[in-house]
Amino acid sequence: MKVYTLTNAWSDSNNLADGFCYGVFSTAEKARQAMKKAVEETKEYWIECEKVEDEDEIEITEEEYSCTLESCDEANFEIFKIEKIEFDKIFDD
Repeated sequence: MKVYTLTNAWSDSNNLADGFCYGVFSTAEKARQAMKKAVEETKEYWIECEKVEDEDEIEITEEEYSCTLESCDEANFEIFKIEKIEFDKIFDD
């Protein structure tokens, strides 16, 4: 069995922080859709809290299983990553 996790980490004015798990998904496509939504929400948040003045100040680097947002002044970045986890067997505790 395979599942896909979506997690993130970020740096805000040179303070690196661990992120959190956005969820566990049954397919890579569902995880990618969740990542796309999380990226859009992060862009909106950066503009609302004035980390950047507008969307043009955010550089986005997209790959199949990751996405990085970085402010043009390089003071802020956020990394989203999808990881595939394979289980041979599910255990009930």
